[in-house]
Amino acid sequence: DCGSSWGTTRIVQLNAGSMVVPKHAGRVVVINPLHPISVEFSMSQQDLPQIRAAIGHGPVALVATAEGDPQTAKVLDHGTLAVLDNAVNASTGTLTLKGTFPNPDLTLWPGAYVNVRTLVRTIRNAVTVPPVAVQQGPAGSFVFLVKAATTQGGTPRVVEQPVTIGFEDEKTVVITKGLAAGDEVVTEGNSRLRGESAIRI
Repeated sequence: DCGSSWGTTRIVQLNAGSMVVPKHAGRVVVINPLHPISVEFSMSQQDLPQIRAAIGHGPVALVATAEGDPQTAKVLDHGTLAVLDNAVNASTGTLTLKGTFPNPDLTLWPGAYVNVRTLVRTIRNAVTVPPVAVQQGPAGSFVFLVKAATTQGGTPRVVEQPVTIGFEDEKTVVITKGLAAGDEVVTEGNSRLRGESAIRI
């Protein structure tokens, strides 16, 4: 009796008539839990501070997806972080974690490979721009901020607006200083611009 948990047996390892001895190394049968199921995965040790901070704010949400592009792969199940290993693997620089998934439709199966994503932080009311909008100059990061024409029928211009980056990945850059919601920035043709350049939208 496993309470609300249940699993399935693997192929029987021993049959009637098989020779067995005390402390036999083989097993008669193995039961693998399926509902719920545990998933082990690894993360870089550089991610440890974010994981620990997320744990301090409550349950850490996990998403298990099929193999492939993590952004487009099919979602298999949602779970929560259950165990954080107490040591980093010195040879790989990674940390092992274990998540628990309810697995109601048995989309997760023992021994199968899946991708696991975890939500460690939510930045609310963030101002974001596409990565292509951010340029690098001698003074640091900046964007070409669009300034409306000062006269009716005039031409809009751009200025080099310094920005502070709070987070960035391949799809989004979070700007913590330098831009406000609703500001327009240039995302194409940046290489042909300089401060005070006239533009046509």
